[in-house]
Order: sequence, then C-alpha cells, then structure tokens
Amino acid sequence: MDFVGEMQRVNHLDNMIEHGALKGSIFKAKMLSPRLLKGVCALTASVAGYSQFAALSMLVGPNLTSLGLVASAYYGMMQFYETESISQIDFITEGENTGKLRMKVRSSPFTSFTIIADPKDVRSVVALGNDDLGETDLDQNVL
Repeated sequence: MDFVGEMQRVNHLDNMIEHGALKGSIFKAKMLSPRLLKGVCALTASVAGYSQFAALSMLVGPNLTSLGLVASAYYGMMQFYETESISQIDFITEGENTGKLRMKVRSSPFTSFTIIADPKDVRSVVALGNDDLGETDLDQNVL
C-alpha cells in the first residue's frame, strides 16, 4: 500500500509539472512532431544531394540521381504537409465566450484557424497512436 501511495504521489507531481508546461492551455501540440522532423530531414537530404549532384551522377548515373532527389523532395513535402490537426486547445476565461473552448486548427504548415466550441459539444471519438503505458507524448485524438 505504501508503494501504491508513493506512485500516486509521483504521478500527481508529474501531472502538475506537465500542466505547468502548458501555460494555461489544455493541450498544445509539439512544434516539431516526428512526422515533421522526417519531412525536414528528407528535404535536407535532397538539398544536400543536389549540391553534390555531379559526384552522385558519376557514381550511379544522372537519371537515377535525379529520380532519387525528386523522390526525396516529394517524400519530404508529403511528410511536412499536415492539415486539419488541432495544435492547441485553450479554456476561455473572459469575454462573451466564457466557459467555452478555443481550438486552433492547422489548415497548412503555415496557417491556422480558430474554432470556439462549447465543452459539451466536444467529444474524443477515438484515440490514435500508441496507448502503451508511459508513452503520453504520442496521444492523438480525433474530435
């Protein structure tokens, strides 16, 4: 029982630290998710390959080099492009919408729009990603 009590206390402290990092928000997506990191790395690889195009074309030929660079750039763009994902959820405490949720939705990697909804109208339909214990950074929900 002492162990269970200690684990509950540690979990409570961990939750308080995580909520403090959100700075008043309910949810904040990471700025550079693993998918975006893959996209940036693929685009960087295609730029690096293009800068060494002459050496690569001497090794494997110009057609295969061009195809590889285009495929790497296309993969990077497809990984970098995220739409309709919620990046932030805040609880409104002042103004005419007091008590409602403000959700910031990414419409492209550089633009977003805001939705204001009543908490009783918002439901998490399904949890995506790993539901393993200890992997709280991978929780994603469809609303």
